[in-house]
Amino acid sequence: MKRKIQIQHACKSIAFASILSFSIATSPSHATDLLDKSPPSSEPVLADPSKWNEWSYGNSTLDFHGYYRIGYGWDRDGEAMPAFQAPGSLAKYRLGNEDFQGGEIVIDYRYWLDGVPRLGGPENSRFIQLQGRWEDFESIQNLDELYLEFDNDHTKEMFIRFGNFLGDGTHAWFGRRFYDRKDIHMIDHFWLNVAQGSDYGGGIEGIKLDGDKTLDIAAFYAYDESVEQETGDNIDSYMFDVRMRNLMIVPDGKLTLIGQVGYRPEYEASATGVDPDPQDEFGFGFGAYHELANVMGGRMNTGFMFRQGAALVQNDFNSRAPTEDQGYDLSEAFSVEFNNDLVIEPNEDWSLQWASVARYEDFGAADPTAGLGESILWLSTGIRPVYYLTDNFNIAFESGIDWIDNDRLGVSGHVWKNTIALQLQKQRGYFERPVIRAFATYASWDDDLKGEVGGINFDDDTSGIVYGIQLESWW
Repeated sequence: MKRKIQIQHACKSIAFASILSFSIATSPSHATDLLDKSPPSSEPVLADPSKWNEWSYGNSTLDFHGYYRIGYGWDRDGEAMPAFQAPGSLAKYRLGNEDFQGGEIVIDYRYWLDGVPRLGGPENSRFIQLQGRWEDFESIQNLDELYLEFDNDHTKEMFIRFGNFLGDGTHAWFGRRFYDRKDIHMIDHFWLNVAQGSDYGGGIEGIKLDGDKTLDIAAFYAYDESVEQETGDNIDSYMFDVRMRNLMIVPDGKLTLIGQVGYRPEYEASATGVDPDPQDEFGFGFGAYHELANVMGGRMNTGFMFRQGAALVQNDFNSRAPTEDQGYDLSEAFSVEFNNDLVIEPNEDWSLQWASVARYEDFGAADPTAGLGESILWLSTGIRPVYYLTDNFNIAFESGIDWIDNDRLGVSGHVWKNTIALQLQKQRGYFERPVIRAFATYASWDDDLKGEVGGINFDDDTSGIVYGIQLESWW
C-alpha cells in the first residue's frame, strides 16, 4: 500500500510539473502586463526583460535559473527501478537509467555600476555579483523525503564576484562556488570538478596575457567530517588551480591548460580506521581540454587529466581529497583519464551524442574491506541518436557499454545498457528542454559482475529490464 501511494504521488508530481514546465516555456518574454507600465520619470525604468526568468530594475538584474528531473520507474516485479552501473565506474549512461530525482535553483543578482549590458550599457560594465545555488536529490524509493531548504547542507554555491574591477574581463571572487566544471552530459560524468563540495575559495579570472589568452587562478578549502564525531578533528584539504585559456591550435578550436597542487594536512584517525595517524600529503595534477566548434552543426570536446596524491578528488561531485579510511595511500595514488564528447546536429531531422572515456586509477593501497588489488580500469563508449518525427515529438535511443577491471573487488567485465524513449519536448534540438519521456531500458552484464549490478532487484541475474516516465528541464 505504501509503494502504491508513493507511485501515485510521483505520477501526480510529474503531471503537475509537466504542465508548469511547458506553461513557463511557452509564456511571453515578460512576466506580466504590469511590467509594461512606465513609472514616474523620477524613478528607475523597469526594463522589459528578454526572458521570463530575467528581471532588470535600474542598474540591478536578477536572474533565476534551475534544473529538475522528476520521474518514476519500475522493474519486472513492479518494484522501484535501480540503476545499471559497472562497479567502480564513476558514471553510467543516464537515459532511462536514473534512480535519483530532484533539482536545484540558482539565484544570480548583479549590480552594474556602468549600466546593464543587455539594456544598452557597455559590455565591460563593472558589476558586483551575488549568486546562490541550492539543490536536493533523492532516490526514487525516498521521493517523500525530497525537499529543498535554504540551509548549509543544501547550499552548494554562495559567492560574491567583482566583475571588470581589475580590467575588462578580469574578475575577482570569493565564496563557495562551482568552478568551471566540465562534464559529459550523456553519462553525467564531471571529469573536471575541482570545487564542488569545497567550503570556500577565491580567485582571479580573466587575467590578460598575450593576444586573446587569459589566465585564471583559484584556491579552495574543504573539510571532511567523517572522523570528527569520534576524534573532534576534521580532515582538511586544499587545492590550488591555474588555467590558461584560449590557446588556438586549429580554426574554431580553443585549448585550455590546467595545473593543480593539492595539500592534505595530517589528522587524527578514528579508532576503527587506519593506524598510525595519516601524515601531511601533497599532490599535483595537470591536464587540458580542447573545445572545437562547428562540427556538423554541433561541437566536440576532448579532455585529459592526470592527478597524483592529495590532488585526487573523492568522486565526480565531491572535490575533497580522498582519505586513508577509503583505502588510499596518497603517497602512491594517482589517476589518469582521456575522454571525448561529440554532439552533432547535421539537419533538423536528427541529432546525436557520442561519448568515450578511458580512465585508470591506482589507489596506492589495497581495498581495506576486500583486501584485494589497488587499481580500477574503466573503459566506456556509447551513443544517443535522436530522430525528430515532428517539432515536438521524437524518438531517442541510447546504447552504452562500460568495461571495468576492478582489482579492488576482484571482478572484471562489461555492462551494456540500451534504452529507447519516446520524448515530447518544446522544440527540436539535442539540448532543448523541457522534455517528457517514456522509456524502456534493457541491460546485460558478465557473469563475473553478478551481484554487483542492478542492486538487490537483480542480484542473482546478469540482465534486467526497467521502464518508466521522466520529466527533465533546465532554464
